[in-house]
Amino acid sequence: MECAIVVLLRSVCNKAFDMIPSTSSGRRASTSAKGVDVPIARWLPKYFGSSAWRRHLVRDAIAGCTIGAMVVPQSLSYAAVAGVPAAHGLYADLQTLYPVLGTSPYLVIGPVAVMSLMVRSTAENQGGMEENTAEWAQYAAFLALLVGCLQIVMGVTGIGTRVAKHVSHVVIAAFTASAGILICSTQLTGILGLKECKVAPSVPGGRPSSCSFVRKMAHVATLRGGANAQAMLLGASTIGFLLLSRSSALKQYLGSSYDALSRLAGLIAIVCGVAFAYASDACDGDLQCVGYLPPGLPSFSLPIPPMHVDTSSTLRAIRATIPLALIGYAEALAIAKSAQARYGKGELVGGVLQQNVFPGRDVQEDQELIALGACNVWSSLFQGFTVTGSFSRTAVNADCGARSPLSILFAALLVCTVLIAATPLMSMLPKAVVSAIVIVAITRLIDFDEFFVLVRRNETRKCAVYAVTFFGTLFQGVDFGLAFGVFVDMLPLMRDALRKRLVRAMRSTAI
Repeated sequence: MECAIVVLLRSVCNKAFDMIPSTSSGRRASTSAKGVDVPIARWLPKYFGSSAWRRHLVRDAIAGCTIGAMVVPQSLSYAAVAGVPAAHGLYADLQTLYPVLGTSPYLVIGPVAVMSLMVRSTAENQGGMEENTAEWAQYAAFLALLVGCLQIVMGVTGIGTRVAKHVSHVVIAAFTASAGILICSTQLTGILGLKECKVAPSVPGGRPSSCSFVRKMAHVATLRGGANAQAMLLGASTIGFLLLSRSSALKQYLGSSYDALSRLAGLIAIVCGVAFAYASDACDGDLQCVGYLPPGLPSFSLPIPPMHVDTSSTLRAIRATIPLALIGYAEALAIAKSAQARYGKGELVGGVLQQNVFPGRDVQEDQELIALGACNVWSSLFQGFTVTGSFSRTAVNADCGARSPLSILFAALLVCTVLIAATPLMSMLPKAVVSAIVIVAITRLIDFDEFFVLVRRNETRKCAVYAVTFFGTLFQGVDFGLAFGVFVDMLPLMRDALRKRLVRAMRSTAI
């Protein structure tokens, strides 16, 4: 298996470099099967050739440090959602390939809630693994490698945009809302200090598996395993602080300082949580903390599946990469296009007219798929997990006046600093604080406005698609809900295609 992966990566890389176009003529290469574009070769000379490159670099540094401060709490939170050890969330945020291959000056790649939940669900379906273990993280890295390779192949062959068009906005909206509820359910045990809900193994000597959504809710409602008062106090106070930092009343009171507080609220909560645990030695008692974080940067390692993963398990993992690749691409592309439409037209950002030093005004769809796939392969090689575009970090990046993807490099540099110098402190972070940050952040995903709009418009079929996707995801899992929602949404197209085929067959028979 390892040799096969090496050969695949080597062939893809050789093919990509063989197709790199010459940049001397300044022409733009096609991002189809005929060639792979390298956008940095066009915009970087223009960036440093500008007389204002120092100002651009300062803006990128400010934006990068701002999103880097956001990355630390978010990465730790999404690692908890994915079920991997906390440090692997930071590893997944060490993204340096997107500035080379990406076509958006604003898009920030990293762990996000929906992708993290899908990784967790896939690992749970695999069975035989415990959360927050090296084996679980190894499987998550292997999954990221599969997703990245699939995205690169789809981008090089030019089929990415055609496939993504079959995942409608209604399906995405329903899936996102349902995934938000599922994510919150995974964090309720942490915020209450409960033990994880597990189902006894069906095979003697096997490992217990995670509970379904209904069982998790029953586990939380009955407080099985006992609750921890310190965890509940920390969780409630963290949620209250994060909600207060977003309130409109506080915005009127603080004025210009409000934006800085709202963006750094998660980081402030982490600092306060670590200070509380350090002062009270609560981590040595009953309070659940993040635990040991290996200091230093992650080592390069080729992701291979865990030893107990057989051929059928590998096939299940390959099947799971399809929704991961498509949803990740659809999310990243939507974020990149919306940011380009909002900020790429010369608007006032932070009181300064945003000047676009990027040569292209449009996001190249297949090239973005190649860039995202490369980011996932990169993440897997350094013990991370599946990544895609982050809406919140992209918005902050653009609002801070980022001029180019160099801001991502500054953010990665800040994460490296945390990994090198601050892991002993991060190990004392209470899990209740992490769970509170996740719950407050994910509540934005739980939005039923799309469904109510469809009801007001009396669009019965789309309401049915929404309901099927939502409840299928909630009660049967993310893979089933998404696949079944896409299937129901495509039924009219399949019916029309079948009708046309029958008509053509009848006409040819009559002749």
